[in-house]
Amino acid sequence: MAAFSASIESGDKATITLIGNSFSQNSSTLMTLVTNAFFSYEKMIVSNRLEQTGTDPNLLQPFVIEQKEISEDDIGSNLLAMMVPLMLVLAIGIGAAPSAYDLFAGEKEKKTMEALLMTPVNRSTLLLSKWLSITSIGVLTGIITLLVVIVEIAFFTENLKSGLSFGENIWLIVLFSLLVIIVFSMFNAALLMLTSIVAKTVKEAQSYSTPIMMLAVFPTMIISSIGVNEFAFYHFAIPIMNIFSILKELLFGVINYEHILIMVLSNLAAVIIIFIFSRILFLKDKWVMS
Repeated sequence: MAAFSASIESGDKATITLIGNSFSQNSSTLMTLVTNAFFSYEKMIVSNRLEQTGTDPNLLQPFVIEQKEISEDDIGSNLLAMMVPLMLVLAIGIGAAPSAYDLFAGEKEKKTMEALLMTPVNRSTLLLSKWLSITSIGVLTGIITLLVVIVEIAFFTENLKSGLSFGENIWLIVLFSLLVIIVFSMFNAALLMLTSIVAKTVKEAQSYSTPIMMLAVFPTMIISSIGVNEFAFYHFAIPIMNIFSILKELLFGVINYEHILIMVLSNLAAVIIIFIFSRILFLKDKWVMS
């Protein structure tokens, strides 16, 4: 160390050797930190030498890079784009789940499904009516959640409120947000209905549906690191993920009719497929009788 300091003071070129293991993450991180520290020390030495020779140190720094966001409102909008879709998806799932459990697994557990099937009503009609009931509860829960979130942000926050400035498109954004709530409620109701038909008891239905509802956490982690101008086709074609993608666009004030159409059609296709499979199971006494 003494030889290194003597070389620096005399103006000679000194050599530093860093010994580490590049295959170790901890070692690589430590080497990076040490290297950055020596780079800072090097700049300080060069600056001092230039001052001693009467040279302006700014000659070695011809330009300065300043990083600036496209919009100051992006911070608030990004937070909203993570929070609002996750809250809506979880609220709709949790709000509609009890009715789904009770309308299928609950009736099997309480021995009332047999009496219901004896009525002169087609099983497909019964299935459709139960699905509409679950969907309606999900839509109502989603609308209430959206209103509560908007009121809380508008009246009880300062930083997030700036992310709600939509200008002239506010009514279109509200309209399409309601459409997203309805479409996801239909998809969520179909999934809950299927898990409740397969289950024999309410607790069993809960154990089946809980992992499905927890899938909503993964799109949040994926979508949060993607800009609204970086979305691809599959972001709007995959159910659940497309809900987060569309809501993120809407929260940034972007209305893309093609993306909205892809989201609606993909979710409707998934609902039809799940509904057909649920109907096949519901027509068999093996799955509807306790």
